[in-house]
Amino acid sequence: EKIAIVGSLLGIAIGFAAISQERDSGLLITLLTHPIFRDSVINGKLAAGACALTFAAFTSIALSLTTVITLTGVAPTGDEIARLLTFMGISSLYLIMWLGVSVLFSVMMRDTTSSLLASIITWLVSTDLIYSIASLIATLIAPFGGVITHKEVEWKRHFEVMRAITRFSPTCCYRDIAHSVLGSPFRSSVIVIEPGKPQPTPPSLLECLALSWPEITVIAVVLIAAFAASYVLFMRQEIR
Repeated sequence: EKIAIVGSLLGIAIGFAAISQERDSGLLITLLTHPIFRDSVINGKLAAGACALTFAAFTSIALSLTTVITLTGVAPTGDEIARLLTFMGISSLYLIMWLGVSVLFSVMMRDTTSSLLASIITWLVSTDLIYSIASLIATLIAPFGGVITHKEVEWKRHFEVMRAITRFSPTCCYRDIAHSVLGSPFRSSVIVIEPGKPQPTPPSLLECLALSWPEITVIAVVLIAAFAASYVLFMRQEIR
């Protein structure tokens, strides 16, 4: 949860002034008067930010793991290490996605304040407001209540509508992936354990990734779209 909130804000902090600040100060014009390709500027901004965020994600998770091992004296198993490495990779992808979104706003907006404001509004919608929006739409499309025997079916449909809407949020997708990979899946299906029957076997890492591929796809698509749009807009933009 901390990575979903703090990490995304870190990505925004690195990217929101990447282009707009240098354009406002005149440094961008000065830079482009030198014999360098314009695409080197935007590619360098994106690559440097991506490397910094990847390093931050891996370092923070590695330090947390080291602290836990030191305090408990319990070494992680091979499966747990594989899950942590996968979680590190997904976290890096998520942070870089927010970098791409903030750089896109930095290219689009004429001043740094507007870029920051647009990035923060997008972040608020993705991390918090999406749940209220999803609940409101689900209540209108699939209301529940009334006959008791129908409540379970109505609630399930209501919940499925909410999940379909929250999947448009990269933050919700990241939370689902993290819960699944780290062994606490939060899915629309509910598993009922009857007394006297053994508990179901926890899904393997590959099974968790197979279940999470729609969420991973959403994050990857947003990342690629943000990077591509930033590149195209910057290359076509008139710098004054």
